[in-house]
Amino acid sequence: TFVPIEQGGGPGTRGGHWAEVTPNVGGTTDTQGRPLTRELMTGFLNANPYISNMTVESFEDIGYMPRVIVIPEAGTMALLALGAGLLGAVTVRRRKK
Repeated sequence: TFVPIEQGGGPGTRGGHWAEVTPNVGGTTDTQGRPLTRELMTGFLNANPYISNMTVESFEDIGYMPRVIVIPEAGTMALLALGAGLLGAVTVRRRKK
């Protein structure tokens, strides 16, 4: 296996980010099968980015001690309830003035 390093792009991208597409191989995926086009350490920001194990382990290789913490996404109903509560509080506050 190998780590695909970006060879294109500008001076801030070339040699410092993961390659989104590897020549003669095509689209690259991480060990979980996710497309590398969405990985946070590529030279381009895409929708729904993630940090792969490859990135975490590369930080360890250069001396960092990353802690991986999985944060669950907030539920839709909880967000709706919070939004309705905040909207209600703003409305009540405006009426009191």
